[in-house]
Amino acid sequence: MKSFKLRQVFTALTLLGFFGASMAHADSSRLTPIKDTRNLFVPVGFDDNDEAVVVLDGYIGDPCQKLRTPVVEIDIVQKTIRVTPMSERVGNHCPEIYVPYQQVVSLGVLPEGRYFVQTFDERLGEILVIKRAPSSSPDDYLYAPVESAHITSRLDGQTTAIIQGRFTDTCLAMDEARVIESGRVFEVLPIMKKMARDPQGNACAVTDKPFESRVELPRLSAGRYLLHVRSLNGQSVNQVFSKF
Repeated sequence: MKSFKLRQVFTALTLLGFFGASMAHADSSRLTPIKDTRNLFVPVGFDDNDEAVVVLDGYIGDPCQKLRTPVVEIDIVQKTIRVTPMSERVGNHCPEIYVPYQQVVSLGVLPEGRYFVQTFDERLGEILVIKRAPSSSPDDYLYAPVESAHITSRLDGQTTAIIQGRFTDTCLAMDEARVIESGRVFEVLPIMKKMARDPQGNACAVTDKPFESRVELPRLSAGRYLLHVRSLNGQSVNQVFSKF
């Protein structure tokens, strides 16, 4: 684990969008915190060589408010993280319509520890656990290259996660999809395997091959949940969904 100066209070005060093209035309005087965040989701299973993320879910006041890059403050010594979702007012004459928003917030690579993550107004707070990586490899398993994920519900109440992506080799295939339930977060580990030959017995060839995998989730009560699916590229696919 990397060493950190004991007196270093805020190791990361990140205004990511201020340095990116997405914020090139944003007027900082028109940026305001989003006050109606209803849910803070914190996935599990991050190691100290992963890019940790949390997911915000709530509402923006009207269609004139556009979602912008959040402010992230990380105190490595105190093990606290404060996240402030931001919006920018664009236009002045808007109908009174509540606009839902979801935002995946990157926290970067964090050292091992137990962190308290909260929104800027301290209304929402969750624990984020970063474990020591068991090896120098990025992940414990070879994850499938997932590109999208969504939820479907049957009339009998069963909820299913549908995961889609592209293999880049004819000898790659899904092995299993493990589901880790942690409160209102369902982490899916789409583990793939590489065979000696393709399913038809031919030699392996490099080519794009789409795949789809269906994963049944446990019975859910009414509420909001996060589907967090790991992917081969070190990223994840996140989808907030409702169970009615």
